[in-house]
Amino acid sequence: VRWLDLDWKHSGLASTLGVDTGESWLQEMLLKSMASTEYFCRTFLTDTYYKKMTHQQKAALASIDDNTIPKLALCCFRGFGKSSYGEATAIKGVCFRQMPHAMFVGSNEELATASTENIKTELMTNPNIVELFGKFKPGKLTEMTYGFSKKSYFLVAPVTGKAISFIHPKGAKQRVRSTRMKVDGRTWRPYFISIDDLEDDEEVLNSETRAKLSRWFHNGLLHCVDTNRPN
Repeated sequence: VRWLDLDWKHSGLASTLGVDTGESWLQEMLLKSMASTEYFCRTFLTDTYYKKMTHQQKAALASIDDNTIPKLALCCFRGFGKSSYGEATAIKGVCFRQMPHAMFVGSNEELATASTENIKTELMTNPNIVELFGKFKPGKLTEMTYGFSKKSYFLVAPVTGKAISFIHPKGAKQRVRSTRMKVDGRTWRPYFISIDDLEDDEEVLNSETRAKLSRWFHNGLLHCVDTNRPN
């Protein structure tokens, strides 16, 4: 979706985000940020994206934004920034209330947790995000209090106090069935899955281990999404 195709009045952002502004420059910035992860990164994640992006990096982010691509694989050199792209996608999705359930997968849960912790830190401490979208923090929901943990956590909207997203890490070959979670009155299966460095350097040398990982990936992980939107 090109931001030029979006209209502030009909975008729903004013009510969704609680940002009722008549400033055209701010409206334009929000519409651009919602439509483009690249623009969002350069505007709000300036501590990470302070260098000029290459055309390959821009193309990778544009591919992530393309909803006509159901499954996307990025094969990039070390230092390209692919790990942070999944985090940026989730952060942007949370800010615009478009990320109800995100799963981050690595060769082990500890590595996956590093990404989910980075997301939490940005949403709680990034001054660019906090100033405009508010500070995402733990809050009470019905009879339970959902707070941040070192593993899975809910994200609560700053203004309404309602859960708007659930983010959790998974290690390779961990149980991924029954990963449904109720968020804002609706039960969600993983809406977005980011997989990074799935294979361990040592285990990948074992053919039996590779076969087990392949079965888990194709028969388990790829089938844990909602059947109404299998891709």
